[in-house]
Parts: sequence; structure tokens; C-alpha cells
Amino acid sequence: IVARVGACLRRYYDLNEVKEEKKESILESGELSLDTETLTLLKSGKEITTTPNEYKILLLLMKTPGRVYTKSQICEAVNGEFYENYENAITVHISHLRDKIEDDPRNPRYIKNVRGLGYKFEAK
Repeated sequence: IVARVGACLRRYYDLNEVKEEKKESILESGELSLDTETLTLLKSGKEITTTPNEYKILLLLMKTPGRVYTKSQICEAVNGEFYENYENAITVHISHLRDKIEDDPRNPRYIKNVRGLGYKFEAK
């Protein structure tokens, strides 16, 4: 009985759940690949180091490409609550992210600014 239960469990995990979780744990867009399990960012196979806040911002934007987030929404996602004077820090984090992931930070390909609203991630 123990061997049969073990075989059933092995087949279940090998064929179903584990493979689906691995697919969902990696967000990819163009040259970028964000692994949510190992908390790593790869660009063309090369690892890029990010700060915890930069990682949280990029994760938020990559989960829902095309959706526009205001600075206050990004602040709440990063810190858990909104801080009144933290919006300029969000701009700096976005600027540092662009320096790391964009080929030309002045003409961003991934993180776009929506004038008067906030930021969005363009899936490529």
C-alpha cells in the first residue's frame, strides 16, 4: 500500500503541479526574464542585480503589462502603504530600473511613462 501511494503521489507531482508552478514563476517579455521564486532578473541570459524596491516595482508592472499604475499605487505595492512624499523616490527607482534594463534609457522600450497618469510595462 505504501509503495502504491508513493507512486501515485510521485506521478501527481511529476505530471501536474510542479510543472505548472514553474511556468507561472517566470515572467518573460522580450529579452527580460523575471523569476519570482529565485527573485532574479535576467536580460538576454545575463543576471541583473536590483534593489528590493526595484524588484517589487518591476514585478508589479510585469504581472499586468499594459496596465497603467499611478505613483501612489506603486508606492502602496512597494511599501504596503502610501507615503505622501515618496512619489519622487518612485521616479528615482523607475529611472534606475530603466538604466539597468533598457538599451537606451532615454527612449524606453519596456517601462513607459503615461503623461499625467503614471507608468506601464510594454510587453514585447
